[in-house]
Amino acid sequence: MVISLQYFISFFHSYLNTLKIERLFIAASCALAGMAYGGQSNRLLFLLAFVPFFLCYGFGRNFITELDFATPRKDILNFNKLAIALCALLICILNPLNLIFTFIALSTFFLFIRYRRKSPLLAPLYLGILITLLPMMGVLAMGGQLADIKKNQMLWLYSFTLFSFANLTLMSKVDSLKIKKILWGDLFVMISIIAAGMIINYSDSMALFVFILGSFIGIIGQIKAHLLIVHSETTTRFIKGPALRSFILWHMAVFISEKPEWFIFACFFYLFFEATLFFKAYLNEN
Repeated sequence: MVISLQYFISFFHSYLNTLKIERLFIAASCALAGMAYGGQSNRLLFLLAFVPFFLCYGFGRNFITELDFATPRKDILNFNKLAIALCALLICILNPLNLIFTFIALSTFFLFIRYRRKSPLLAPLYLGILITLLPMMGVLAMGGQLADIKKNQMLWLYSFTLFSFANLTLMSKVDSLKIKKILWGDLFVMISIIAAGMIINYSDSMALFVFILGSFIGIIGQIKAHLLIVHSETTTRFIKGPALRSFILWHMAVFISEKPEWFIFACFFYLFFEATLFFKAYLNEN
């Protein structure tokens, strides 16, 4: 029993060391924006949908991180596989229509794993498709129907999810940034702002504030990228940070705009996100 306890402590310690916890918020924010357009506001249903969406992307990325090691640990790989399967199962139980999108998402995920090195240009596309599926799955998880994911507002949502994630991916590779890539990032940010602006309820002051804040941070991030001269770990965080924050805030603005009664939850979600970034930076520096 003691050996078993020591094993689990050692396992989760090593697991958390390889898990980039901020990634959990990426999938969750996309899904939350979609969940706001679902047909129900039941708290239990909301919780059951939120948990797998919050965890799934982190498990998936951790699985890939482990595969990149010279000697991947089988227990970590198997744990991630099981966790991903359980997340997918719960999402499908909430709405069987999600079987379609879960199958597409898992297929895209395994295509990304297989071709992430062979086709470096296609790999971000696979991830972009995967991320864009999450708002659709969020709608269905909250009792929505297939017709709900075809509305004009949802098309704008998919657009800014895709392009804001493309910018996030671009800014994550700051060491290889060149002016041409930064200009692409500028375009992605502008498209994201326009698309998000098309679905924000401007009469909701809180949603409007969050949208403006996200847009301001996104633009500041691009300005910093243009001013980048020396590549270092510090500048990497300063460049990637605004892209990640704007990505989360734009999705939170849509979430709040459609479901103002969930504003308090959105505040706690974002504060938890910022706390995660703060403590991660603190631990890396000490």
